[in-house]
Amino acid sequence: MALRLLVDRRDQLGRARTGIVSRLHHLLLELVPGGAKKFLSAQQACALLNTVRPCDVAGKTRRWLASELIHELVTIDKKIKVATRN
Repeated sequence: MALRLLVDRRDQLGRARTGIVSRLHHLLLELVPGGAKKFLSAQQACALLNTVRPCDVAGKTRRWLASELIHELVTIDKKIKVATRN
């Protein structure tokens, strides 16, 4: 039973990570000329986001939201690492 609970948690984290990466990718497509690759690590997304300096309110909001998603991605990656060890 305990193993099943841990596997379910790991699966849940994986699905949450996929959703975060999808939303982040969508924002980066709107912020970065030429878009972003589909499979991004948090470090790659952060480096890409650091190249963008939008001037309009919508662009600044997109950049802020992308930054928040990167922080969420870092957190969930840590949780996945812990869940995989258990």
